[in-house]
Amino acid sequence: MLALLCVVSVILYVVALHAPPLVQPLELVVSMAILFYASHPLGHLVVARLYGVRVDYFFLGRSRFRKLVPAARYLPVVGTKLEPRSFARLDSQRRDAVFASGVMVSCAAITAEFLAALRSDLLLQSKLAAALLLVVALATEVAFSTKVGDLRRRKAAPDLPSGAVGASKK
Repeated sequence: MLALLCVVSVILYVVALHAPPLVQPLELVVSMAILFYASHPLGHLVVARLYGVRVDYFFLGRSRFRKLVPAARYLPVVGTKLEPRSFARLDSQRRDAVFASGVMVSCAAITAEFLAALRSDLLLQSKLAAALLLVVALATEVAFSTKVGDLRRRKAAPDLPSGAVGASKK
């Protein structure tokens, strides 16, 4: 399902290239937002699998950002449930990589889409809207991931092999 959302994001980007001027910025921003949202748990999945950790399942949870931004309580997020024993066998650096991979992949994905938009024939206002979304997304990750996100969870329990990354199941 998450991979399908990434495909939808690419399709929206291509449609935005040919969209009417009033719709184009919105289509581009929606495309980038979907890519940001869907690629985060896939980042955890890919890195965990590279290190031999099985992913048990994905789950829909509540954003931990609700602790800092009350409006975020309405934002559902997708978490990644890792198999605890294989995750516990990883050394500290590899655990760090699994926790950080969601942020890294989602930020890299929308940065790549933004760079593609810059090189395209999209309207200036579309490129500015994409730039604004990119800046907000990167600032949000820098400001919040170390306070309530995956990086905070890793720092809070460096020796405990938590198997859930990306969301709170509550």
